[in-house]
Amino acid sequence: MTHPRLFFALLGLWCVGAQAADWGKANVQWLHGNGYELVNPSRSILTFECANGWQYGDNFLFVDVSEPGAKGTSLYAEFSPRFSVGSLAGRNTSFGIVKDVLLAATQEMGDGVRATLVGPGFALDLPGFAFADLNLYYRKSSRDGLAEQSHSGFQATVDWLLPFALSRRRAC
Repeated sequence: MTHPRLFFALLGLWCVGAQAADWGKANVQWLHGNGYELVNPSRSILTFECANGWQYGDNFLFVDVSEPGAKGTSLYAEFSPRFSVGSLAGRNTSFGIVKDVLLAATQEMGDGVRATLVGPGFALDLPGFAFADLNLYYRKSSRDGLAEQSHSGFQATVDWLLPFALSRRRAC
């Protein structure tokens, strides 16, 4: 990528200033590890991710930059918007532990890799969880555009946040 600083600046503006967002979170992570058996035994990855929600659904985006600033830098990104069927239809779609039914999609993009996923999503109401989601996708993917490396299938994605504390402070 010729202008990574411009790319990340625009990405940050999208995440932080997304119009009509009711909430938003973003973070940057630097990961480094040794002892990998694939490609390089030592590897660094810079990850930028953000999520936001609005009246009609939510979005999640992340970008991984492998070996940033080195020869052979590569990018991999996923963008996952979900649209609330209940909000769009003006109806309550909750049942059992399901708070909302959504139309979920994901676009995966990387060096030579493309995948499109689409299917139903479910926002779950689980005790103690800040959120819990289940997305069931039909997945169509390709590598380098070669038909023999393309395939389709199904994928289930679960994400959740279960807050916990390691200790409690006592009043003195």
